[in-house]
Amino acid sequence: MTAVIPAIGKVSTRQVVPAAARRVGWGTSSADHFPSPPAFARRNLDDRSLVFGAGSRPRLSPAAHPAGRGRIAAVASALAFSVALIDQATKRLAESQLSQTERVPLIGDLLGLQLAYNPGAVLSLGSESTWALTVLGLLATVALVVAALRTRSLGWATVIGIIGGGAVGNLLDRLFHAPAFGRGEVTDFIAYGSLFIGNIADVALAIGVGLGLLGLLRSSPNARPHRTEKTGDT
Repeated sequence: MTAVIPAIGKVSTRQVVPAAARRVGWGTSSADHFPSPPAFARRNLDDRSLVFGAGSRPRLSPAAHPAGRGRIAAVASALAFSVALIDQATKRLAESQLSQTERVPLIGDLLGLQLAYNPGAVLSLGSESTWALTVLGLLATVALVVAALRTRSLGWATVIGIIGGGAVGNLLDRLFHAPAFGRGEVTDFIAYGSLFIGNIADVALAIGVGLGLLGLLRSSPNARPHRTEKTGDT
């Protein structure tokens, strides 16, 4: 029996490491118990999405995992849907309750409710180019969908969702409202003094852009406080 049992101490570590493992880079020359990771594990993925656990096996962080990214995209989608739904509901309510000739004051002459139809953009800009505004709205919506699918930040998903809801709210008016498909007039009802009349979608767009600018300012290197080193001098 002892003649057919090899001595354990004479077994080479190279014999127990499969050839396929050596081909992908799990070497045994310097540290048998701590093999070097394969080349793909050394790639610097975006947002530090590749982290290591026990046994040096690569795994994706929650933000980069498909399920995590799906949840973030779901947050953006839910916000966009909610904003667009509220916008459309308030527009239909305004059409049934308000007049184009009379204003309902809320805060004196500063803020009120009055029905208006706008074929252009903010401040009635581009009133003669409704088709162009519709195309721009479609392109912006597609870009926001792509951004929602790619972002790994819950904060940016919130910004994208709010802006996307406002864009979709006004886009629905341009697509399906009178006078014709793709040339529809946007329903407005929030009167800001004598400046202009807007809607909930416009408010969402302003809030989303404001939050986005705030996020950019906070992430800027110049906005981060510099740490001063303390010395031992008295």
